[in-house]
Amino acid sequence: MASWSEIEPKYKFGTLSLACVLIAAGVWYAMVRPLAQLNRDDLAALQGKKAEIAQLMPFQARITQLNKEIESYRLQIEQQQQIVPEDKQADGFIRMVQAQAHSAGIEIRRFTAMPVVTHDFYSEAPFEIELDGPYFAMVRFFEQIGKMERLVSISSLNLSNVKNPGQAKAKKSYNYAPGESVVATCTAAAFFSPKSQPPAKAAPLVPLAPLAPKK
Repeated sequence: MASWSEIEPKYKFGTLSLACVLIAAGVWYAMVRPLAQLNRDDLAALQGKKAEIAQLMPFQARITQLNKEIESYRLQIEQQQQIVPEDKQADGFIRMVQAQAHSAGIEIRRFTAMPVVTHDFYSEAPFEIELDGPYFAMVRFFEQIGKMERLVSISSLNLSNVKNPGQAKAKKSYNYAPGESVVATCTAAAFFSPKSQPPAKAAPLVPLAPLAPKK
């Protein structure tokens, strides 16, 4: 076998060229081809994700709108709970009425709680109120009660002058101030909407005793 130095140059070039081609082919099949296939797979996956995103884009605006609607409903519920809370909140109601009386310039002499009245979807917590003050202050007080944030109704209103408080069904007379001219009693009802109670559990069935055979 001839040595490498004895081989003619043209055959040396051909041998080297063939070796380079074989090496390049080996590198292609071993490294480049798998990477190219991986790139094609990644590109196909990317195109698929883009298609999914394009399908979901119309819902993005809808989600934003739904979030705004949910926030609006939440604010409405909070406002509704202030107008008609879930319990009667008697202490808070009395303080609110006292604040209106102080603002109007009248005196509340008595709060008397009355039995709660229950309706289908709401309840009333009525209080009998006895109050006195100047006439226009009394008018201003009832106007302010009608503008309160919490829903309140006034009924059974009785008015009289300070000389005859009994005609207004006042329980007693007081040392009225010189500017006071009107005594009044009324029923102020605070509305509330209690949470629905869970249904009562049905009583367990009692098995019937077997009938005795006829003789």
